[in-house]
Amino acid sequence: MGATYPTTKGQCIKALKEKGINRHPQDLRKLELHKHSEVLNVYFKYAHAE
Repeated sequence: MGATYPTTKGQCIKALKEKGINRHPQDLRKLELHKHSEVLNVYFKYAHAE
């Protein structure tokens, strides 16, 4: 039906790392240090653009 996307924080981080994004774009801290909602926002902004 619709596009599938990662739902857990770990899945989002793994998908972002596959795209070459290891750190949060604004503060350059590791993605693991951010809340799940912030990781999801980064995922939808950068990795889900395809």
